[in-house]
Amino acid sequence: MKVQVICIEGRWKDDNREFERRCLVMPKGASDSMRDEIMKEFEDSQFFYVFDEGERILGEHRDFIVDFKNPISEYEIGEVQ
Repeated sequence: MKVQVICIEGRWKDDNREFERRCLVMPKGASDSMRDEIMKEFEDSQFFYVFDEGERILGEHRDFIVDFKNPISEYEIGEVQ
């Protein structure tokens, strides 16, 4: 299983102000304990949002719109009980 770090460029829905943020993409089928372990590995990093693998990233979300995504890195993770 792999976790990805991506950079998104987007804008806020309320005022159209642009932003750039780092996000995580969690592997499909990751258990809650695995997600917790992944977050511990990145605890020093600040992530704006956590997407699930296969989830649409570009386009509208709760209060923001993603216009562009750029992969930064990918990490292989083992099984966590």
